[in-house]
Amino acid sequence: MIPQNANTHRANADYPLSPAELRAASTDPEVIAIEVKDVLTPREAAAYLRASESWLKLMRLNGRGPICIQQGRYIRYRRVDILVWLMQNERRPNSFKQNSNTFASRANG
Repeated sequence: MIPQNANTHRANADYPLSPAELRAASTDPEVIAIEVKDVLTPREAAAYLRASESWLKLMRLNGRGPICIQQGRYIRYRRVDILVWLMQNERRPNSFKQNSNTFASRANG
């Protein structure tokens, strides 16, 4: 399993595992056996992310969404890959660039 190291630094203590640790856990046979039930359809993945299926598909086609698995003609998402993607895309409120012109142009759009 994942070695618990007291010296491991995590950027955000709210998460039990870092993205690298989640990735390592996802290749562990014990974790894979548990994860079989955590393979999601696009509809389930979109609901999990509280987004639309079309948004998730657009993100996938643009290469910006979570890692997916293609099984024949079917697309599937592992819950751990969605969690890793969410953590990798985490932003702090002060890291967003405020541009009032962008907001105004959208409102007048």
